[in-house]
Amino acid sequence: MYFRRDFDSLISESAELFKWCFDLIKENMEFRQSKSLSLLWCKKTKLQELQDPLTRFLIIFDMARKPIAFASYQFTTELDMQNIPVPCLYWYELQVVKNYRNFGLGGYLVSAIEGLAQKNISKCQKIMLTAFKPLPKNKIYRSPIDFYVRHGFKLDPISPSKCLKPKEAAAYDYEIMSKDIK
Repeated sequence: MYFRRDFDSLISESAELFKWCFDLIKENMEFRQSKSLSLLWCKKTKLQELQDPLTRFLIIFDMARKPIAFASYQFTTELDMQNIPVPCLYWYELQVVKNYRNFGLGGYLVSAIEGLAQKNISKCQKIMLTAFKPLPKNKIYRSPIDFYVRHGFKLDPISPSKCLKPKEAAAYDYEIMSKDIK
């Protein structure tokens, strides 16, 4: 059994939970981002993103009140292919502690984020996120792209492989994914 708590600003409400979120991101993502051609791991940048006053958090706790998974997001705008601002919920993180993976927490977080987007329909037309592509010949990192596709996300028109020629898109090791909110 798990329970959820939402935070508008984590650093001002709980420095301990803020540190836990950052440490989990580092543990789960530093390796993958160290192999990136375009989105390298940068502690300063990640801390700025997490401390941004617009960043919101949704944290899942186990029954012992220990944090085990979280999502971070912002209501913002992204430019479409015609440079028109589109209101969206930009989902920055979905992180789950290794021992709690494959228990449905990722799917729960997808549903929770979709619920937040639908409750705030005036602030967003779609959910957007950035997902790394698989690493060739590497079994340590598992790309989340298939996970998001199973949950109804698709490549957004601004994603490199959708808006660039294949040779140009190959230089990018990530995709931009989205899901319309209706």
